[in-house]
Amino acid sequence: MSLESNGEFQGLFDLSPEEYYGCVYTINENRRLALKEDFASAPINPLTDVLIVNGSDGKSERHTQSKTEITLLTSQPTEAGAQPLADWYRKSKWSDMSAFFDVSPTGMPEVKVVGDPDAPLAYAYDDSKLVYPDRVLNSRLIVGNEDVLRDAKKQVLTEISSDGLTGKRMRKEIEGQLQIAMRGLETGEYRHKRIFTTDPPQQYYDEDPQNYSVGFKISGLRPVQRMTDLLTIRAIRAGKLSIDDASTFSTSTVDRIEALSERGLAPDVQSVIPAYQWFLQQYHVAQDRYKSTRGEVSVPFRADQFNQHRGAVIGFRESMKTFKVT
Repeated sequence: MSLESNGEFQGLFDLSPEEYYGCVYTINENRRLALKEDFASAPINPLTDVLIVNGSDGKSERHTQSKTEITLLTSQPTEAGAQPLADWYRKSKWSDMSAFFDVSPTGMPEVKVVGDPDAPLAYAYDDSKLVYPDRVLNSRLIVGNEDVLRDAKKQVLTEISSDGLTGKRMRKEIEGQLQIAMRGLETGEYRHKRIFTTDPPQQYYDEDPQNYSVGFKISGLRPVQRMTDLLTIRAIRAGKLSIDDASTFSTSTVDRIEALSERGLAPDVQSVIPAYQWFLQQYHVAQDRYKSTRGEVSVPFRADQFNQHRGAVIGFRESMKTFKVT
């Protein structure tokens, strides 16, 4: 079964959100195994480099409409950067990496240097305006030195939890991203574009930059992801979770928030986890429709289910405000 075929997910949309989440996880696991084979002979240093997938691939949530995000981590940078890897891929696979992967604006994988205090790993593309620690925290190894990836995760956790202006600014930015996502969940708009309506109950998806709308990705999934990040930071700063332990957490959002809850480091997650799974399934329905049409799509959803799960996410956010780490 091809993981990239149109409509492959359609047969799964009748499953419960929990069952669907499990199937998507398995599909993503299989995809990573295929990537490990594809990149087994990639020209990277096995002692200092590691090639990772991040984004929805790292979280095991990717629908085939999204390109795989791939990044090269290194503890020993060279002037060549990712050029040898890009050249190898073009020669061995007969294609540029940008055709199949979500890569940097240069057309090559982003390269991040582990251990460089002047280039925080929590920044995407070394841009201090793009604070996305989960790009490393929720990444998975494809080939290379797993110790480098582990060190990278510890570095990110240190960056976002430490005292000092940089750490404070990072936490403020993550909190701001959560506020924007929650506003989207409440209003149905993101960056002045509609992402869903409740009358009629429709989710909107369009990747055209002029009409960019990604539905429940922003309004349903991102709030839970950012709340998980903030709960992790809070626990570390309170001395209740070590950076070593946090660096070994699963990259799955559901697994991460469950791990926090089991340690008494998060409010009750019994409602927010089903909500997250429901929003992911509905988001994939929109992506699947878009993959077939390549134009703006509007996908109906059940208003009663939406109200229930939106309420769960909002309620979890409210619980966080009074939750005390003990």
